[in-house]
Amino acid sequence: MIAATSYRRAAAGPFKSITRRSFVSSAKLLNGATTDEIKVPIAALNPRTVTSDPTIQNFFKYTWGTWLHNDAAEKVKRETPFNVLGLVEVLNSVLEPADPATPIEIKTVASLSEGKHHKVYKIDVAHVKQAPGATPQPVNQYVLRIPYPGLGSHTYLSERLKSEVATMDFVQRALVDTGKVSFHVPKVLAWATNPKKTPVEAQFILEEHVDGAGALMRWWEPGSHDIAAKQRILQPIVNAYAGLVSHVNFSKYGSLYFTEDVESSLQNDLFVADQDSVPKDLLDRYRIGPTTEAQFWKNSLPASSPLRGPFNDPMDYIKATGSVLVEGIKKSLESYSDPAIVAHLKKQLATAERYANVAPQLLLESELDPALFSARMAHPDLNPLSFLTDAKAPEDLPTATTTLIDWESTAIKPFLLHGTPFFARHDGLKIFSLEEIPDYEKLSAQDKYSVNHFLALTQNQFSFEYMLMQASELGKSAPGLINAFAPVNKRRERPIHTAQTKAVADPTGTSPEYLDLDEDLIQLSQDWEQLRVGRPSPVTFTQAQLEEHAKDFAEYSREIVKNPFIGSKGWIPQDLFERLLGDGTIVRRDDNNYDINYKWELNN
Repeated sequence: MIAATSYRRAAAGPFKSITRRSFVSSAKLLNGATTDEIKVPIAALNPRTVTSDPTIQNFFKYTWGTWLHNDAAEKVKRETPFNVLGLVEVLNSVLEPADPATPIEIKTVASLSEGKHHKVYKIDVAHVKQAPGATPQPVNQYVLRIPYPGLGSHTYLSERLKSEVATMDFVQRALVDTGKVSFHVPKVLAWATNPKKTPVEAQFILEEHVDGAGALMRWWEPGSHDIAAKQRILQPIVNAYAGLVSHVNFSKYGSLYFTEDVESSLQNDLFVADQDSVPKDLLDRYRIGPTTEAQFWKNSLPASSPLRGPFNDPMDYIKATGSVLVEGIKKSLESYSDPAIVAHLKKQLATAERYANVAPQLLLESELDPALFSARMAHPDLNPLSFLTDAKAPEDLPTATTTLIDWESTAIKPFLLHGTPFFARHDGLKIFSLEEIPDYEKLSAQDKYSVNHFLALTQNQFSFEYMLMQASELGKSAPGLINAFAPVNKRRERPIHTAQTKAVADPTGTSPEYLDLDEDLIQLSQDWEQLRVGRPSPVTFTQAQLEEHAKDFAEYSREIVKNPFIGSKGWIPQDLFERLLGDGTIVRRDDNNYDINYKWELNN
């Protein structure tokens, strides 16, 4: 990669002239329909240009969901304005025109997706030179991904973006090009981390569009009991998981960056433990810097905090999962004087400190194969939505082209902490067969539904882990790593997973999710003897602590039953929100927040 004053691009090339043409906008709706195309001067979609056209004003806004509380503020955080004229400038610098006399021209920009952390636009571009042998196309399609600027500090968003691009580059060069993995990675054309130094006036990644592909999600039915059908969908995900962890053992724990993007003190440290595991020309291209995992950044700690790594030792990483929670909550306590919030934060702090003391004692290197603590690449979002395929049916997947997208927050961490991907992970009641349930046929319809639900979730996790062991590169090339999925190890890993995925250190002082971590620790203390670890449980609670937790957790559980959207922080997909608002399930309050109409639900 080469640096440029305004942004970075994947290939060197002369800067070309800016074209100012007409612009066609098409806003994509939740149901897949599009509004009528509106032809406007390209400058009109520069958000700095004053316009009264509501379509243009709304183009950069978040539209795919509504929050029950603070909806307006949450949507402002997710607005993604960018300078379309500046995008033309970037496109002209990284693409070659088919005819030098006809400049490259943007024909259409459409909102393609509004995800959890960024908005995705599809850009149709005309007059681009085609690759040799390619079928001529009237337009070439590209993807513009813009992080939501209000969801984190500038430093965090910048580090995350830099690491994401470097990770995609590494996977392409070290794994895809060498034939070690069978999936593809989108090609990055340009990116920028400083909105003030790019003509796009926003952080962005510009990628090639994956043509003719749909997500695996269209076939994934998690509640189905058809194991063979689900395994066909799981296989590409299992293969990707195995491919990312089987071939390269890294030298540190953190996230991957281009060498020039880490501080100078880290630039002399090789990023791999075995130099023969990657092509020689890559050894100086990458380095390991701070982790970009979200839980390490959801706080007001200094940008250079050592609690974000990189870490030389796996135990230092595990200790940091607790220390970053403790220090983050302490920082939050400095910002509040409201007695209720302070009291809540102190409860969070007590849980975080308890976890921080216990975490290094859960999984000891002296008790386990050292390979389980080796530094391996962990993609945080392996799920059927992140895989695009040109397969027409699930039966075609073994020979289809599959592309893994969205590499945001990929980290290098001890393999023992990777776990089953979230979409297939099931930490609740395990039911492997209906034969385990006495008098199943006599159960009520509701109880049968619950049993079938837990059976399906158990099958999902078991299938993924079984296939990883028996039908993947991991089982063949690194069978020792499979012990990470032994029940005794998964059970001890669970509190670490909870600490990293729940809002234990919520800076607003309102989240009750710290109770999930305490619940995990309490259950582990009760299970410890059965695990036969061979030493006393490191987790202890006083009777007073158990009673206080039981009271708080019962209230938390009742709230979960009353509010089905508590797990999504009150966010509701827009089509569902409009339906529930229309039928009276959700009601608007005078302060523009919303309540769930429990009485209405009970009466109907």
